[in-house]
Amino acid sequence: MSHRTAFLATVSLLFALCSSAIAQTSRETILAHGRAHAQALAHPDMKGRGYQHEGHRKAADYLATQFEKFGLQAVPKLSENDEPYFQYFRANLNLVQDSMYLHLNGVNLRDGHDYIAKSNTGRGELTEARVRDLGYGLPEDFDRSFQGEVVMFRAGLPEKITADKKLKEAYRRFGSDDVKIDFATKMQAAGVIILKPKLTAGFSPMPVEIPVLEVLEEKLPGKHPKPEKRRKKIKTCDLRIMTKFTAINTQNVIGMIEGSVHKDSVVIVCGHYDHLGTQDEAIFYGGNDNASGTAMLLNFAEHFSRPENRPRYSMAFVGYGGEEAGLLGSRHYVEQDPLIPLANTVFVLNIDLMANGDEGITVVAGPDFPEPFQQLQDINTEMEAVPRVKGRGNAPNSDHYFFVKNGVPAFFIYTLGGPPHYHDVNDTYENMQFSRFYEVQTLLTRFLNQRMGQ
Repeated sequence: MSHRTAFLATVSLLFALCSSAIAQTSRETILAHGRAHAQALAHPDMKGRGYQHEGHRKAADYLATQFEKFGLQAVPKLSENDEPYFQYFRANLNLVQDSMYLHLNGVNLRDGHDYIAKSNTGRGELTEARVRDLGYGLPEDFDRSFQGEVVMFRAGLPEKITADKKLKEAYRRFGSDDVKIDFATKMQAAGVIILKPKLTAGFSPMPVEIPVLEVLEEKLPGKHPKPEKRRKKIKTCDLRIMTKFTAINTQNVIGMIEGSVHKDSVVIVCGHYDHLGTQDEAIFYGGNDNASGTAMLLNFAEHFSRPENRPRYSMAFVGYGGEEAGLLGSRHYVEQDPLIPLANTVFVLNIDLMANGDEGITVVAGPDFPEPFQQLQDINTEMEAVPRVKGRGNAPNSDHYFFVKNGVPAFFIYTLGGPPHYHDVNDTYENMQFSRFYEVQTLLTRFLNQRMGQ
C-alpha cells in the first residue's frame, strides 16, 4: 500500500515491544494488544486524529497497516485502488488554526486547559477590548449595542429560573449558547466569552461571524473560591483566533474476512477512529473516545482473522472517519456508497468509549431489536462480565444510527463509569483504566459468535 508516514514505523515498533513482553494467557494478550493499539492511536504524534496536521490520515494509515498485517481483504469495489482499504469522502469543517491566545486583564490563559474555541467560532483579533459581563445573558441583558466590546455570559440559566417550572419553560430557548451568541452578534459585539463548568470541544460546519471562546469559570483571573467574592472584575480582553472553513478529503478504513458458509451475508464491526485534533498547542488525544473502541475493533479483526476463529458469516471491520464532525463517514457509507449492500448486512456492532465498564454497558438501539438485546443480556448474566446491560432507544449519537434508520439491525455499545474526561485534553492514554476491557471484548465476542451460529 502507498502513503505510509514515518510515524507508522514508530507505532509499529511500540506495538511490537508491547506484544513481545506479554504473557501467554488470553486475558493478558487481549489487554496488552488493546493497550498497545490505544497507546499508538492516542500518541501525541497522532495530533488528536483530527483534521489539522494530517492526524486523521496518520490514524487511518495505522488501521490499514494492521488490517494488512492480519490478512484482511479489501472490499471488492476498492480492491483495484492504490489504497484498497480506504473509502474516501469529503468533510466541510470550521478548523481552528495555530497561534491562538486569550488574555483577560492581561493574564494569559492556557488553551485547552483554561479555555477552548467554540466549535462554531468565527475568526478575529482584539486588543484591550472592553468586557461586558452579562451574568447569564438573558434577553433583557441585551438592551444596548455592544459595538467593539466582548460579551461574557454563563452557560445555561440561573437557579432562580430553573427552580420555577413556569419561568423555566418561558426561558427554555434562552438557555442555549447559540441563541445568546446570536443576540450578541445582532448587538454588534466584537466577540463572545462563555463561562463553563467544564470544557467540551467539538466540530461545526457553520461558523458565526465573531470569535467565540469557552472559558472555565474557575480559571478566570482573580477568581475567588466563592463565586460571590471574585477579587477582580474582568475588564479587558486580548484575543486572537484564526479559523479556516475548508473541505477535507478523509476516509473510512475497511477490511474484510470471507465467511466459511454465508459468504454473501455480512456482519459489520465498527468504531470511529477520528477525534478532535488540535487547537493551537492543545491536543485532544481522544483516549477513551475512541482510541479504546478502535483498539477493540483491531482486537476483533485479529481474533477473527485466525484460521481457528474463521466466522461462518463474512465480516467487515470498519474504522469510520468524520464521526466527531457529525457522523459523516457512516452516513456516506450507508446513504451514498454502501460498499456492502445493506440487504446483505445482517448485523452491525458499533463500539465506542471502551476503556471503562465498572458500572456496565449501554446498548443504544438495544430495545429496538429485542431478540438480540435479550441474547446479549443472557450471555452477560451467564458470564457476569459487567454489572448491567442497560438499553436505550436509537439515537443519532454514533455510527450505528444510519444503519438502523435504513432498516439494518445495529447496536451502539459504550461502557459506563470511570474518569469523566470527554472531548477535552485530559482524555489521554494515561487516564484510561481498561477496567473491563477484557470482559467486554469477551462478552461481545461470544455475542457475535452466537449471532453467526458458531
